[in-house]
Amino acid sequence: MKHHFRFIIARIECNFQEIFAVSSSLTADQSAFISRYIDAKTGAKVEETAKDDPFPAIWRSAVKSWQTSSELVDQQVTNLQSHLRQASDPRLNDIAEFGLNALTGNHKVPVLAAIREIDSAQPSPDLNTLSDAAIAFSALESHLATDARVAACDNNPFGVKMNLAATLGAGLQKLNAALSKANQ
Repeated sequence: MKHHFRFIIARIECNFQEIFAVSSSLTADQSAFISRYIDAKTGAKVEETAKDDPFPAIWRSAVKSWQTSSELVDQQVTNLQSHLRQASDPRLNDIAEFGLNALTGNHKVPVLAAIREIDSAQPSPDLNTLSDAAIAFSALESHLATDARVAACDNNPFGVKMNLAATLGAGLQKLNAALSKANQ
């Protein structure tokens, strides 16, 4: 399908050039106009820019690291929840019901929204989008480093190995490092 689309674009490009070059040779300005017009219609320059811009690949790798970190933390929380639910203390059962969103202090949702915004702005997110993402990433990182519930889970007395702050922090660091590569 992709090759068929490129064939159609190439044929359109030839037709435009034939139309504009019918009875005379083109000036440099006219040729430039045709190229700009064709590029705008077909997205050819956008494709070339994407190939030259390393950010999309760096960003995809960072998002994958974040997703892996998030999945590891979800597993850790699930393990702790299982232990808490087995306890006879209703307070421990209540803690088990909050899950990861409570531990991230509602900072995870803005991180996920920022990731989606950057993904939809490819190949090149604007500075406002990047700034908003950096703020969301920083807010979660700060929360993880200072929240008493995160520290309590990381040092739980149930023998469940957890490292929420470091695990999610590593994913956030990858996202922040990728942001620094945008628009360079």
